[in-house]
Amino acid sequence: MTSVASASPSGRSFHRAESTEDSDSWQYIGSHPASVFIPSPQSGASSMNSWAIVPEFSNQPQHSPAAVSPLHLDNDPQSVPSQSFPNQSGPSMMATVGGMENQYIPDFSEQQLMSDPEFMFFDSSHDTLGMEPYYNTNLGDIGDFDPLDFTTQPGDLGIPQQYRNSSNVSPWSPPGLMNDEPSSNLETDFRPSFHALSSPTDSGNLSSSPKSPPVKVEKAPSPIRKIKGSGSKIEKRKPDSTSKFVIMTPNTISASAGKPNPFECFEAMRTTQKGRKGPLANEVKESALQVRRLGACFCCHARKVKCDKERPCKNCTKLTTSVPQIICWQFQDFLPVLFPDFIRGHFRKEEMAAFVSDHIQAFTINGVEKPCEVELYSGARFQSTLKVRAKFFTAKTTEVLQHWHMNVGMDQVDMQYRRAAPIGIELDNAVYREDLRRRTRDYIQGITVEPQYAEQVTDSLRATRIPRRVLKIVQRYGLRSQSPIVKKALSIYATHYVLTRHLCLTPTSVHGLEHTKLVPQDVPWLTPRVLNRQIKSMLDELLQKDMQGLFDSFSKSLKPKSRKEWAPCVAAFLVLCLFMEAVETAADTFVISQNEINIRNKTIPEYKREFALQVCKEVENLPFKQFAYQFHQVYQTHTRDASTKAFNPLQDYNFADQGDLDGAALEMVIGLRELLQGDSFCELDFLVADPILPNQETHPFPRDVSLNYTGRLLARFLLSFVDDKYLFDGKY
Repeated sequence: MTSVASASPSGRSFHRAESTEDSDSWQYIGSHPASVFIPSPQSGASSMNSWAIVPEFSNQPQHSPAAVSPLHLDNDPQSVPSQSFPNQSGPSMMATVGGMENQYIPDFSEQQLMSDPEFMFFDSSHDTLGMEPYYNTNLGDIGDFDPLDFTTQPGDLGIPQQYRNSSNVSPWSPPGLMNDEPSSNLETDFRPSFHALSSPTDSGNLSSSPKSPPVKVEKAPSPIRKIKGSGSKIEKRKPDSTSKFVIMTPNTISASAGKPNPFECFEAMRTTQKGRKGPLANEVKESALQVRRLGACFCCHARKVKCDKERPCKNCTKLTTSVPQIICWQFQDFLPVLFPDFIRGHFRKEEMAAFVSDHIQAFTINGVEKPCEVELYSGARFQSTLKVRAKFFTAKTTEVLQHWHMNVGMDQVDMQYRRAAPIGIELDNAVYREDLRRRTRDYIQGITVEPQYAEQVTDSLRATRIPRRVLKIVQRYGLRSQSPIVKKALSIYATHYVLTRHLCLTPTSVHGLEHTKLVPQDVPWLTPRVLNRQIKSMLDELLQKDMQGLFDSFSKSLKPKSRKEWAPCVAAFLVLCLFMEAVETAADTFVISQNEINIRNKTIPEYKREFALQVCKEVENLPFKQFAYQFHQVYQTHTRDASTKAFNPLQDYNFADQGDLDGAALEMVIGLRELLQGDSFCELDFLVADPILPNQETHPFPRDVSLNYTGRLLARFLLSFVDDKYLFDGKY
């Protein structure tokens, strides 16, 4: 490819004044007033389609700037001629590269002269524009340009040395001529990646002079050049002395991380780019890895913004200035609050091993193993039972042969000490442990689909019926929709119910073991204490795994902010509200019961009531309030921004016609709307207004403290769809 440029003293270069192409498709290269595009020794070896830029020719040879192109240009000072061609006529000339037989320059109008000495060239990816017709322009004799008064400037034309000092030389043939026929036309590789200079008034037809001969389009010049002369000498081009290979090491790669590729011309000249290109820098990569391991907080996760490894993160710190109730949290922060260690510490593996070794002599009776198969159940309304293969054991102490029972009345509780059956299991066999874990999981799944599920798990809640009504609505929705997140929430609440109740032997099992003379027949609600604790230790592990899975489901469902996930998340969190209320009740009841046992045994009480009250406050403040607030933020329940449409099906009745909710979800919404109307609304408002602890007794036994917690969080979440003030302020 050959480019033509002015060598006039005015120092002006030619610039394409107008173009219909997108501005992003043009690139600018600053150069000297006279610029020439020359072919690379190896065609296609660079990102500019094997073309480079040579600065203005002067009396002294100059090297091409290294930063413009990685190609090596042979600018040997010895090869620069000191005079122009013999056939040159007039004061102007055209410098050709690689050897040219004639020198031509087109006729340019004054509108093409630009003060900025820059050339614009087009990327090779726009070959489909079809620029070849623009180059079929006839170029006239060089003598026609005499009035332009161009100054002569010699340049390296690539003419062999033996032809430079003599005026009587044979015609010089540039590379790329077909066969050996002499021709006055300029033959070279005109690629459509370069836009020829055109008049701003005529962009459709590039024409400089009616005398200009056509310019042919040929293939890239061959590395073998022919020299026409007396002997028709053929010689090969000398290989480039500069190495074309660049050795990259891990150090150089790290040093260039996040920077443009210096060996790619277009990438190095690109001023702006969208998104990250290339690897991260080492420090940024290490910081991102630590954040990825730690995980983003839920606020940044939902907003899809960058989080950091500090807690609280910078984004949450800024938000607290406008919303002081908000704190920086992750779902795993809820686990220590929802699973207090002082309640479940005796389920740990080392505690279980110590309990068995301290109270059981051997799983034999008089040296003989007596296996048995028993059925256990957790409520009179449940038809599901847990079948376990166990053994009778010989006890070391009488403690494992007795069990405390708590009976809940209308507003008081009663504790009784009853006999227990000497039945347990040996957990040394891993296969048996896995089988028992599978049986317990199936037992919990069977409970969640029981017709009397809601009635049984709320049998001890006598003050209000709101939790029972909500559980019925959610269970029906879960059965109809088969939503995994709702099923998991129902199983979590069922598991917690089993953990806080005794696993009792069915009447059939008690009667079937009468012949052993080891099972009491006159004890109501007979329980095997050791077997209870062993099974509950497995249930506790399953419960924590299910809770972690529920939190992961919440995170995945809420991040896209899909309206179709609104109903499953609402149903699951309603059940989770009941679970949190049960955790508060269990924490307070555990402390009160343990202190009552110590008092009856005439020992010092182990816990203080303030300890349990502090745990209950943490449950309300961290898991409940923070998650409920973020849920309303995700779905813009109470948005006051006119540009954002709020999504609140419990208040807006138009969403039923928009297809955001399916049939099962609409049925659940209708059931929840009924709770927000009439007498049930007044009951919800009363539960919210009631303070969490109306009195501060140090030991409220035998008062039923569940009245302080039942329905409180559930009512707050339901009423928060009516007004967000219910979430933090309660009644206002």
